[in-house]
Amino acid sequence: MKRLYINSVVLPSIDLTNITITELLNATFTSTLLTANLGSNRLLNFSFQSSGIDTLNVSGCNFAQNNCSLNFKSCAQSAAQVNKILYDCAALVSGEPAGGSYTGRAIDAGGTNADPDNSSGGYDGLAAKASLEAKGFNVSIT
Repeated sequence: MKRLYINSVVLPSIDLTNITITELLNATFTSTLLTANLGSNRLLNFSFQSSGIDTLNVSGCNFAQNNCSLNFKSCAQSAAQVNKILYDCAALVSGEPAGGSYTGRAIDAGGTNADPDNSSGGYDGLAAKASLEAKGFNVSIT
């Protein structure tokens, strides 16, 4: 298991390939891509709280385990950006039954981020949030 801890740095981007636990606090990014194939690695705890990211792509992440989380609270994301992230997260677990296959999963999209809506950026963030919650996720948007 690898661990990356970055606090109060400015990076143009970061490749999180094969990082299992990541905590990034008060880091500023111009682009953060999680599209690197995480393969059999699981998303345990990715925290980008207050990091100023402008692109967060979670399409390569794996939520297939208990007690994993994604925190992008207070990143000043627009409704379109929040919608896309929630949509991508919902797509990752779309094959799970109602109630989900795992417990203790959470997504925190609150703080300075705009609330999701049903159309910004071409994605229905409200439906994605509802879908995630139906799979047992705790999704915070305030």
